[in-house]
Amino acid sequence: MRPVRTVSLNCLAVNIIQPIGVERFVKNVVGRIKLGDVRVDCYTRKAVRKFDQIFDSTFTKNNTRTRLKRLPASSTVSRIFVEMFVLPFFTCVDDVVLSINNFGPLWGKPGQLRILVIHDVWFMSPNYEGGRLHKWLFKILLSLQIFTSSKILTVSDFSRREISRFFNFPISRIQVVSNCMGKDIAVSTCTEPSNRLLLIGSERKNKNVMRSIEGYCKFRNSNPGSHTRLVLVGTYSASFFKSIKNLFPEHMPHIELAGYIEDVELEKEYRECVGVIFLSLYEGFGLPAIEGLLFGKPVLVSRNTACAEILEDFAVTVDATDVGEIAKGIGNLIESKVDVLSSDFRKFQNRYMHCEEPANALTSILNCVEK
Repeated sequence: MRPVRTVSLNCLAVNIIQPIGVERFVKNVVGRIKLGDVRVDCYTRKAVRKFDQIFDSTFTKNNTRTRLKRLPASSTVSRIFVEMFVLPFFTCVDDVVLSINNFGPLWGKPGQLRILVIHDVWFMSPNYEGGRLHKWLFKILLSLQIFTSSKILTVSDFSRREISRFFNFPISRIQVVSNCMGKDIAVSTCTEPSNRLLLIGSERKNKNVMRSIEGYCKFRNSNPGSHTRLVLVGTYSASFFKSIKNLFPEHMPHIELAGYIEDVELEKEYRECVGVIFLSLYEGFGLPAIEGLLFGKPVLVSRNTACAEILEDFAVTVDATDVGEIAKGIGNLIESKVDVLSSDFRKFQNRYMHCEEPANALTSILNCVEK
């Protein structure tokens, strides 16, 4: 082993406007690495002007020689091009390069440790909406990326198996560094009665939002006396909201289209809801499902997904392609309770609420450069 003197963090994929799972991983895990006086250069988009837009204050305290370097990368296409073909000219002399979302520099100096984090391979799923050309292009580019990287990281055992399966890559060479919530939550055992169901997603096809709403409407039709309301949270366009209103007009008095909300308001929704619906058909990790459970709320997830695997017996699972099953699952969700005093729940909290363990694991990886 030789001492690491320079580390580059490729954070060009970070979206500071509406952060999702990747941004949470960057803030909660990457932001807690401890490299001391190693020089750390963080490459971001032009919109990022200071570290606290992507990390909290512990990052600069734990890493005393940090520099922010901004590069032009406004769209997904331009970002991937910059990451793969432009960034190497800046990072080629560094000891370690960590790329936080699927793509990064294709080359560097001999012995350079190039670490790639792949959160999921959603574009390989049958439900991917991008078309065959996009799927083919992404597979070619990510294959090139995987086989030019020194180490592959991912956020769950589910994603680890999927990467190995789709890219014929040895599973033993893929290491899991889990995502996490990154803050303590005082889970109350005495909750006020609630009639709100929290549905979290986006317009992406894998999020399965429209079918989830259809399942809720079917539940209401079968239970006309129910006072349960549905609160829809996430990033949606005005046209998507209009489609919901046109498809389910008779149920709109019971559906609240909240859209994107800040973390403080989201935490309030978690605390006040009776349960969380997160019926995504494909996730690498599924942070909303994990967060919902950490707040002590039962969560409805799609069977045979990373969410169901991580939540284990805590999850209420359904075939999320079947509207009838979703409707029955919502009924089961409303009747479910999470035993927040159980030892299993405590273990779940310790694993996913706090980020010291994955952050320490990532720090060890970044310091692991061979002679």
